Amino acid sequence: MEAAQTGPELVSEEIWAALRRDEADAVSGRFTETLRSALPPERFRAAWVRITASVGSLREWQLERPASPQQRTLVYRLSFEHARLLGQLAFDSGGEKLEGIHFAPQPEAAEQAR
Repeated sequence: MEAAQTGPELVSEEIWAALRRDEADAVSGRFTETLRSALPPERFRAAWVRITASVGSLREWQLERPASPQQRTLVYRLSFEHARLLGQLAFDSGGEKLEGIHFAPQPEAAEQAR
């Protein structure tokens, strides 16, 4: 039996599903005002287009570490057509709005590239 998902985990599922559909604007709608000021929707959309142009479409995602009630940052293993990345989502205290979003190579993928 699968553990019940927390608020941030449920929102994360919606975020990754939207990105798989290339709906970056739906994701930026989840940004806090602070993040929206630092990363306006049009800049986030352009960044997502650059990512997918490089690694292909997002295929699937898996939560790397289950969230504890006090944890507000979730790390996911993301599988794209041509690469694997880590995706990190940082949530506000309510667990509904994004305070940060970050993409990086998965450690084993970075080691293989050497």
